[in-house]
Amino acid sequence: MSMGEPTVAWSFRIADLQQWITSLEELPVEQRRQLNGLMCHLMAAHDKHKEQDKYVIDNAPSAQDLEDYLLDYSAAVRARAGL
Repeated sequence: MSMGEPTVAWSFRIADLQQWITSLEELPVEQRRQLNGLMCHLMAAHDKHKEQDKYVIDNAPSAQDLEDYLLDYSAAVRARAGL
């Protein structure tokens, strides 16, 4: 549910999304007007993808973070096993 309306969790390839946006942008004005709602949703989805991609890149763990995690994990496993 979103804002009181049922929603569907769905995904599609970014390459397809970019191609659909380009194709819609190239339509004659009258046809584009009829598909404007879809175009707005596709463009919003594309913007959301860019935002989420940037977040993942900006928040990716460093090599030191990964090493610390693995050391802590290993210590926890050894402690649980009584080693």
